[in-house]
Amino acid sequence: MYLMNSYYLSPNQVGMSKSRKTGFTLIELLVVIAIIAILAAILFPVFQKVRENARRTACLSNTKQLAIAAIQYTQDYDEKTADGQNQNGLGSGWAGQLYPYVKSTGVFKCPDDSSYPLSQGVSTSYGFNRNCAVYSYAGTGPEGRTLAEFTAPAKTVLLFEVTNSGYYDITIGYQLLPGHSNGDDTYGGGSVAGCGLGGPYDLVGYNVQGPGNTNSGNVQYVTGSLRNSRTDAVSQSDFSSTPRHGDGANYTMADGHSKFFRPGSVSGGYPNGTPGDCGSGGTGILRASAVDCADNTIAATFNIN
Repeated sequence: MYLMNSYYLSPNQVGMSKSRKTGFTLIELLVVIAIIAILAAILFPVFQKVRENARRTACLSNTKQLAIAAIQYTQDYDEKTADGQNQNGLGSGWAGQLYPYVKSTGVFKCPDDSSYPLSQGVSTSYGFNRNCAVYSYAGTGPEGRTLAEFTAPAKTVLLFEVTNSGYYDITIGYQLLPGHSNGDDTYGGGSVAGCGLGGPYDLVGYNVQGPGNTNSGNVQYVTGSLRNSRTDAVSQSDFSSTPRHGDGANYTMADGHSKFFRPGSVSGGYPNGTPGDCGSGGTGILRASAVDCADNTIAATFNIN
């Protein structure tokens, strides 16, 4: 009896014990929310960088497949590079020549390139080094360079990244329309070519900029401003303000390998036959760095010598 009475609870005590509930205080909730916010701020940029690295790798894979197509093309055409077949373009229209060796429009599109969806034409995220083609004085239009003309193919740019290149179909290639003169056609001026210099008439093909045209909606290099490019090219929107892949862009080299480079290690400009010359910036007709640039800071050049 004594034991039973010692554990007896009054009705009020029973009600109080049942009404008691556990939970978070406002301060505790705010602390948890703050911790989640801090973790999100730390992790989201990491996740974004991981996704960008994946897209950059996919783009690099695309350029490698295009490099293989370019090698196959040279094997079929007397060891000469693509030329674009457009009499006025020097390499413009190159994608139509390489497409039969790829048979996939997706390979020509970088995952980071949102310009010109397929509904507005089958475009490409890449441009062709116009120094890899040369005018033929026989009146037959441009011709590709022979492999023997490249002094150091592993250092010579073949393909580079562009944006806003559209209004054509790379799967068709060059077609001379009935009643039109050579070069005045629908597709031959499509996929662009350039020498990394910037300025009027550097990029050739459809939707490119002319003198005094600063429309950033036209075709641009998305490599960042290259070393030895024209000093006035950035102000004319020839180069995007930042490279497509953060601090650099992907390139295909003339020997068939692809690599990621930062803009300061790539030299744009016209062919330069002076050994050891590292090129220079300015506004005139500028030469790209020689492949054996004396200060060893150039990893790639648009020069073929």
